[in-house]
Amino acid sequence: MRIQVISCVLYLLFTLGMLGLADSKIIRTETKFSSFVKHRYKHVGKFGFSIGRGKYTFRAKLKNDARSKHHQSHIPLNLIGFIDEDYERMEKIADCHEKVRSARLNREFNLPVDGSDIDPIYGEVLQTSRTRVWHFMVCDCNYAFPDIKDNLNEIQFVLEILNSDGSSLSEEERGLFLPHLIMTGVFLAFFWANLREILKYYRRESEIDYPLVLLDIACLTEFLALVFETLYLYTSMKYGEPSFGLDFYSTTFSITAQFVMTSLLILIASGWTISYSNVEDLDLVIPIGILITILHVIFAAIGMIDEQDPLKTHDYDHWTGIVLIVFKIVFFAVFIGFSLDTYRNAQNKLKPFLLKLMVIGAVYLLTIPVVVCISTIFVDHLWRHYVITLGNMILQSSAVLLFAFQFSAKGSAYNSVSLKGGIVLPTNKFD
Repeated sequence: MRIQVISCVLYLLFTLGMLGLADSKIIRTETKFSSFVKHRYKHVGKFGFSIGRGKYTFRAKLKNDARSKHHQSHIPLNLIGFIDEDYERMEKIADCHEKVRSARLNREFNLPVDGSDIDPIYGEVLQTSRTRVWHFMVCDCNYAFPDIKDNLNEIQFVLEILNSDGSSLSEEERGLFLPHLIMTGVFLAFFWANLREILKYYRRESEIDYPLVLLDIACLTEFLALVFETLYLYTSMKYGEPSFGLDFYSTTFSITAQFVMTSLLILIASGWTISYSNVEDLDLVIPIGILITILHVIFAAIGMIDEQDPLKTHDYDHWTGIVLIVFKIVFFAVFIGFSLDTYRNAQNKLKPFLLKLMVIGAVYLLTIPVVVCISTIFVDHLWRHYVITLGNMILQSSAVLLFAFQFSAKGSAYNSVSLKGGIVLPTNKFD
């Protein structure tokens, strides 16, 4: 009955997602006048077009009336566009007029200084051979903005884009909604199954199965992360732009889930519930864990602030992403160090479980570093986000599923060697 209810809920969400999709992708950008002083251009946004004829609509206005700061009624500007393969060449062109002439798309417009909107610019982008990412920029080749001394004012750009097939999704985001929806249901099932095992064990033994509680916390927070990410994709499809904060909440819950799962792996690798039951210096471990989680969230938030980086192709394509990958590798080194130490002191009956633990931990902790590395080397930049997202989702959820089986199945290797199973490792680990 519960499975039927969950299936119906997921089906309704999927149906809602397919109904009433957005008319176009909406990209909003604001920039200070001073951003045109060093460079004569401002990157507005990018979009992956499939083969066919895509459409765009461009609007711009000043945030505040600037007639008292400028002697003319309009500021002449250019909207230019070019494909990803041209980006490096366009960056090297220093002269603004030459950059405009070299662009594949060039539309002149006059920006009113009184704060009113420009006449909308409508255009099309034709792709004949393959999917490509188009970059859109605004150029000030007439040096108008250094003459306007208004540090508080801003230019507001709105770019509405429709893909070649009529959808509002850029190609690198296509096909991610349904996998996220499915995995949301999978982790909800993980959480519910583990919760039942926790309650069943408590009723039978009158004590809490702490490892399973930690695993269920990881499942719950990962479920919440997937809920917010699915809503992010849903609102992007339906309204053309995601609702505020969904991506941040998704990242926060995902990082929390990963840290809880990583902590559980390291604790069991060190012998917790196998050779000892009480974690020493818990008052020190918990604050350190919370601090590391907060640092993870801060790094991820910084990466999201720079989301409009023209060359960023996925969530880890930034210095903050590299830091997070290094964290993963360090955690893996700690995990494998504890595992090998425990393995060397283990009885022969316990070694098969420890080998399984090392495999599960390696898959979980190294998924992101390995998938990011492989994608960066072998996958076209347009599809890296898709490959990394799906690869991470499938491999890490598989590791969690295997780990959950070890805790919940009566005849599992973990239950046969844990303290509650009656077999104990040497207890001199922390002597």
